[in-house]
Amino acid sequence: MRKKAQDKRRQGGFTLIELIAVIIILGILSAVIVPKYFDMTGKATEGAANAAISEGVARFNMGYASYILNTSAKPANLAALAPNYVNATMDLGDWAVGLSSDGTTVTIGAYDNKAGTIAEAETGVPSGTATVSKSFPWPQ
Repeated sequence: MRKKAQDKRRQGGFTLIELIAVIIILGILSAVIVPKYFDMTGKATEGAANAAISEGVARFNMGYASYILNTSAKPANLAALAPNYVNATMDLGDWAVGLSSDGTTVTIGAYDNKAGTIAEAETGVPSGTATVSKSFPWPQ
C-alpha cells in the first residue's frame, strides 16, 4: 500500500520549486536576449542604409562620368546632372537617397522609404532626418 502511494506522488508532475527555477532561468535568458535582438535590428537597419548610400554614390559617379563623356566638360553642380544623368533624390525601394552639394562637398543621405512616399526628384532632398549621412568632396 505504501509503495503505491509513493509511486503516485512521483508521477504527479513537477514540483513548485522546479517550476520556479525554470521561470527564473527563462527570465534571465530573455533579459540577455532581448537587448541583443534590438541591437541586431539597429545594426541591420544601419547596414541597409549604408548599402543605399553606396548605391547612391555609384549612381552619382555613373552620372558624373556620363556627363563628362557626353559633353566633354565637367558638371558645375548637381543641377547640371539632373534629370538626364542623376537626380537629387533617388527612390531605391525601401530606401531613398538624397544628394546635396555646396559646391565643394557632396552630402548623401539615406532616408527610410518603406511607406513609398518619397519619389524621384530632380532637385531637393527628402524631408526628415537621414538614417545615415556621408560626405565626400566634389570631384575635380
